[in-house]
Amino acid sequence: MTRVDVRDVDSLSAVSSVFPAGATRCGIYVLHFADGYEYVGQARNVLTRFRTHVRTWAHPIVALDFAPVPAQELDVTERRVIQGKEREGARLRNSALVGLPRGEAAADVVVARAAQEEWLNGVDVRADVSARCREVAGRDRSARNFRTLAERPYYDLLLDVLAAYVRQVIPAPDHTEQRFWCVTAMPSTGRTAAWQRVAAITVNNVETLVIGETTENGRVHLDGFLNVAPGLRLPSSLDVETDEYRTVGEVQRIQSEAAFLEFAVHHPLVRDAARITAMGLLRKGTSMMGRYHCTPLADDLFARIQWEDRSR
Repeated sequence: MTRVDVRDVDSLSAVSSVFPAGATRCGIYVLHFADGYEYVGQARNVLTRFRTHVRTWAHPIVALDFAPVPAQELDVTERRVIQGKEREGARLRNSALVGLPRGEAAADVVVARAAQEEWLNGVDVRADVSARCREVAGRDRSARNFRTLAERPYYDLLLDVLAAYVRQVIPAPDHTEQRFWCVTAMPSTGRTAAWQRVAAITVNNVETLVIGETTENGRVHLDGFLNVAPGLRLPSSLDVETDEYRTVGEVQRIQSEAAFLEFAVHHPLVRDAARITAMGLLRKGTSMMGRYHCTPLADDLFARIQWEDRSR
């Protein structure tokens, strides 16, 4: 691998200077962080991917290793490099939430790896959900939890928040729905006298967005939280806490009023952190939560996405 020291120079210019005109930028890379951790990845254009990494990781990147590899050999080579690093005892940042599993994944059948990389690089690829929206004709909307939720006075605001998250964060949401991610209505988890979940989006088997209603002095308002992987850069103005899930470990949790969460997922740092987290979870496989997916709520969510895209 070719090593590029980016500690004291403009990182993108330093990396660009390594590649002669016409040189391939497709290959395997290793990021070296100031805290001693490393991250192994693959890219068809390492410059574009590196730019995203500089923007999204909270810890400074001090060096980059790169080796050109043909596109058809990226998966197997990435797997070998990670295994070699693990044997050496390297501290890898390819963690439970942000690490893309080695080699091929079930999600590759639904979303091509090139499209996944484009999504991670921050490209705003609008999903055509019109076919998904046409599926709703004659759908049963009588499920008790959904009816209860749809009658809430804040249901329209809730749809805005859910649609913004799915639209900004989940790649090909109409094709990955239920199998890889799901949305639930009025889940009972964590209910107290003053707060209850009203909707949650789960990617793989991890809650990534939870919206609840808080009751104070007889008044009800919507709030919630957004979970992203640790170590990713987030705006300092946000209320960010650290929490832990038994299955995946530590997460960064953004807590706020629901309307602000809708606004937050449009911020590039929040969007990128959420995308990296969701993509890592998608690539870990299908969700065991699919049986709890609320299809009529998803119908309304996709209708809101289609309406907003047509309004732009």
